[in-house]
Amino acid sequence: MQSTKQNILSIEKSLKEPLPIAASISTVYEIASQLMKHCLGLKHFYGGCMDAKSVSTYLRERAKRCIWRIEELRKFYKEDQKRKEEEKLELCIEKHDMVR
Repeated sequence: MQSTKQNILSIEKSLKEPLPIAASISTVYEIASQLMKHCLGLKHFYGGCMDAKSVSTYLRERAKRCIWRIEELRKFYKEDQKRKEEEKLELCIEKHDMVR
């Protein structure tokens, strides 16, 4: 009984780490739903609970990465816009200097 509890605790600890994000969300949902059906059919309710927790952790990590990617793109576009404005200013100065 003690080894079963230790196994459960080690599994729960590993669930806190996100799954590798290598597949699309639809693939993850498909695999998770099949696993959930098998767990419920075999009356392994704890396995179904672990399945749900791992999918939840996966989706949270995916959302964090999506938000990070959006923020990075915003920073890039701001810097790019600033650079383009500086180039326009330099071009205006050069044309003005050539006219005189």
